[in-house]
Amino acid sequence: MILIIVAVCVTCILNTVVQANLLGGKKAITLPPNEDVVGAAKFATEAYSSGATFNVVSGTEQMVAGSLFDLFVAITVKGTCKVHEVVVGQQAWATPQYTLYSSKETTDSCP
Repeated sequence: MILIIVAVCVTCILNTVVQANLLGGKKAITLPPNEDVVGAAKFATEAYSSGATFNVVSGTEQMVAGSLFDLFVAITVKGTCKVHEVVVGQQAWATPQYTLYSSKETTDSCP
């Protein structure tokens, strides 16, 4: 009886861990960022200012109907760097592929 309860508990925990890494679960992005994260950051940066450069500082990715990126991006315009928190959705099958949901300047200093 105890063995069955332990097996059920382990299965529940494993299912929770697997689901957190699949649909709906947020995970930290790795640095250097992959091409999807770079594409999302580039899209947000270009919406802020054309000709600006950017560097992804940190963020999370959530898989929903596509990917939802919550990123901290250091954006430099004419030598002045400011960190922005941006939320960008990506649907590879859609046109346009990226959607900027929000962008706000933070008080964080650039790396």
